[in-house]
Parts: sequence; structure tokens; C-alpha cells
Amino acid sequence: MTDINNASQKISQKGGSSSCQKFACQEAEAYGRQQELSSCCQDGCPTSCPCPALLSIVSSIANQEDSLACILRAECEKINRVVDSTSNLEDLLAIDTSVQTTMEMVKELEGVLKAKLDAILPFLNECV
Repeated sequence: MTDINNASQKISQKGGSSSCQKFACQEAEAYGRQQELSSCCQDGCPTSCPCPALLSIVSSIANQEDSLACILRAECEKINRVVDSTSNLEDLLAIDTSVQTTMEMVKELEGVLKAKLDAILPFLNECV
């Protein structure tokens, strides 16, 4: 998650890059969007750039990672409460099953978040 935050900061500080700007001008030219094309200044800076959208996606992924961390902390607290309050084997097995199910779901969500990040990573490299 630190890499995500670093990328977010670099993108927001930089406000895009020349390759990002070049991309928007090339896209406008390729699709014949004269109004957008005319908004490109002499050094190729466009009025629209994919970097802000990418920053939103990265921020969304980071927020989801924070949420998953909260879920994991809550599961840890739940285990500690049950272990401290009972020595009944059935209760301990029930909490183990519950936590294991939650952990499997968190693992699946981590995979989805990784896939999202992997999908936009090539574009992020152009913006940073």
C-alpha cells in the first residue's frame, strides 16, 4: 500500500507528465476532436489527461486496502475476546471457522485489488 500512496503523491504533485500530456493530444488528433486539439498549448499540455482519473482509481484501491485492514483488526480482536472469555472447545472452534471464512473473503478481495492495480500500473508509470 505504500507504493500506492507514493504513486498517488507523485501524480498529484506533478499534475501529469509530458508523456501523459502527449497522450491526450495524440488521442484528440486521432479522433478528430478539434476543440480538444486546439486546447493543446505549444509544449503539448492538454486540458484533459488520464492521470487524475488514475489517481482516483489508486485512491480508491488505497481506501479499500484500509477497509480490509480494519476488518483484519476486528477479526483479531474477536479472537482475543473469545480466547480470554472461554475455554470451551466448541466456542473456540466456532470462532476459528468464522475467522477462517472471513480471511478467505479478504484474500479474494486482495486478489481483486491487486488485479485492479496491475491493470492500471502501465498507465501510472507514464504519469509518474
